[in-house]
Amino acid sequence: MRVHAVRAHGRTRSNVTIVEPGGVVTKLNEPGGPLSAGELDEAAAAVAAAAGSASWVVGCGSLPPGVPDGTYARMCRRFASGGVRVAVDTSGPALRAAVAASPDLVKPNREELAEAAGGPVDTVADAVEAAGQLRAWGARAVLVSLGAQGAVLVDDDGVLTGEAPVAHPRSTVGAGDALLAGFLAAGARGPRALAEGLAWGAAAVRLPASRMPGASDVRRDIVRIHPRPDLARPLPT
Repeated sequence: MRVHAVRAHGRTRSNVTIVEPGGVVTKLNEPGGPLSAGELDEAAAAVAAAAGSASWVVGCGSLPPGVPDGTYARMCRRFASGGVRVAVDTSGPALRAAVAASPDLVKPNREELAEAAGGPVDTVADAVEAAGQLRAWGARAVLVSLGAQGAVLVDDDGVLTGEAPVAHPRSTVGAGDALLAGFLAAGARGPRALAEGLAWGAAAVRLPASRMPGASDVRRDIVRIHPRPDLARPLPT
């Protein structure tokens, strides 16, 4: 994987993750350094140049201090005009702004979805309803990561749910990123893509600290997909 670095005056953000032997994870996430308008434009240009003939561009994470909430929304419009699909994995006002720009996919977790939709997500039905709200506001598809409870996909084809149980979880760091990567790599639509995403997310959970899984870590036999989901199923906290 090639890295395209863009110089900025702000300091590099540091995140510390403490993983206990029983699998309990404590994350200490610092805010990022400020990013000027010029530095933001330079970063956007670098992404555009690196995208080339890519099928997808993914915007992930919180925005640096001082960066407008509509940054991901502008990214959606920029790449859509070039025929590149955009997925957004963020939260708060940045997520709400991005949804209005009609991204091809958003991937909130349960808490991010509840915040965006303005109501609790206590059951699968709640998750489906909240995802429907995001679609009504502009998102074309919504992939909701639910941790140990699996994931929910809501798109033009309807609703799919699935789980990939992990008997001995070691770390949840990066599991949502792995889920999204697997989903996109498998076509970003339908049961096969959801199953692949869940398999990669579960592989990340089985690994220590912040290690990302490789192909040899993935177990597809543990994945269960439900074309007819149990909407009444509660989502334990």
